[in-house]
Amino acid sequence: MKPIADGVDGGELMTTEELITVELNLITQR
Repeated sequence: MKPIADGVDGGELMTTEELITVELNLITQR
């Protein structure tokens, strides 16, 4: 997954990974 803007320093990627991690944790807790 590449950031939409080439000038982005990876902030969006980290946010996406954090969201995925949170979702995985929620699924595991169910």
